[in-house]
Amino acid sequence: IVYVTVGLSEHGKGKLENFQKAIARVPEVRECHVVTGQYEFFLRVEVENLESYKDFHTNVLAAIPNVSSIVSNIVLESSKDLRA
Repeated sequence: IVYVTVGLSEHGKGKLENFQKAIARVPEVRECHVVTGQYEFFLRVEVENLESYKDFHTNVLAAIPNVSSIVSNIVLESSKDLRA
């Protein structure tokens, strides 16, 4: 599991919707949230391993137009997770 914050270079309504449409087609992205703060989106990404995430980061997420920043937080261990 990787939690990813994504920043866009342009912030208009159409730009946000374009990103959301692109992410909706990506099976690795299990959750996508529009958030306040420094970044526009907060994602929960599930992949098999670090190599799979590297491929996702480079060939999927970074390839979406208007993405200007990606910050990845890789889960090492979960002491509490109430999702079913």
